[in-house]
Amino acid sequence: MRKKIGEGTFSSVYEASVEGEAGKLVALKRIYGVSSPARCAKEAKILMKIRGAPHCVHLITGIRHEDTLCLVLEHFEHDFPRTYMGKLAGLLPLHLSHSLSSSSVSLFEIFFFLSSIPLFVIGDELREYMRALFTALSTLHKHNILHRDIKPSNFLYSRARREYRLIDFGLAEILTEKDSLELGRMRNRVFAPRSGFEGSRAPRAHAARAGGIFSSICISSSPIEEEWKLLI
Repeated sequence: MRKKIGEGTFSSVYEASVEGEAGKLVALKRIYGVSSPARCAKEAKILMKIRGAPHCVHLITGIRHEDTLCLVLEHFEHDFPRTYMGKLAGLLPLHLSHSLSSSSVSLFEIFFFLSSIPLFVIGDELREYMRALFTALSTLHKHNILHRDIKPSNFLYSRARREYRLIDFGLAEILTEKDSLELGRMRNRVFAPRSGFEGSRAPRAHAARAGGIFSSICISSSPIEEEWKLLI
């Protein structure tokens, strides 16, 4: 184990080297014992469902020791969002980014909007970034998975390699048909809340979050970490 690279309410993530394989790194997600066994099992199940999917983090294996579960994930070198906020947008007018963050805009409306406007308006890099995000989200929709925490720091991006990974499924849910019809109404915020969506389906919940990411990249601004806790 080399160093801690991330921390949340229920887990910490460490960078670790693989014994006997020089230079190979993995990410160890240590889920604290205070997290329920059902939550741990659900996250592992979701990661197994999406294993191999484009732009989604790859689960290698899981290790349990007493009351601690460690998920062994691929290691993904990436840029921090603050280093590229405002640099991917090309010439996109700011009022368009604000309108796309509305909770009334669906994932598919955003996708077709991005596909229809000229490349000189949206730079190639932002177009590729959003396409990769929608591709990852479409995988979740196929498996009836609601991520519940889509934000720039959970969609890792390597600018040098133009590669992406959707991570952190600790809050994710596998929805039944009844659940998807009973999700609560989303408040009109730049980033949709993690829960409390009435009368909405998972794609619409993800669309609001995707719109928020798109907006934050264009205006070079994102809610500070403390503000995320208010979006519940």
